[in-house]
Amino acid sequence: MEYIQNVIDFNNRLYFAVSNAKKDNIMEPIEGYDAWKTTPPSEVLTDQHISIIEQNLARCPFCGNRPCFEDSVDGWFVSCKCGVSMPGDDPIDASAKWATRPKFENLREGPRA
Repeated sequence: MEYIQNVIDFNNRLYFAVSNAKKDNIMEPIEGYDAWKTTPPSEVLTDQHISIIEQNLARCPFCGNRPCFEDSVDGWFVSCKCGVSMPGDDPIDASAKWATRPKFENLREGPRA
């Protein structure tokens, strides 16, 4: 339900920006009232949301430990104690990439070509 609300908020921001750009009518934002229209969607995630996403990350395929998020200048990373990391633009992107990594049980065995 919360994800749907975030998508609706993003669509409202996008509609507001496009409609003003088409009209060449740039209005001054009202402080505190129009702030949701100008905030990027990545700021919608709170620390509580990030910790929930972090708790649901798959275990590391190499050592089996729980990974964690790291925020840096280069973006977000899902990192493990053994040194494995997966980059992303935001926590959702990094966790999606971490979840779609190849798993050992899905790899073929046999001689190399």
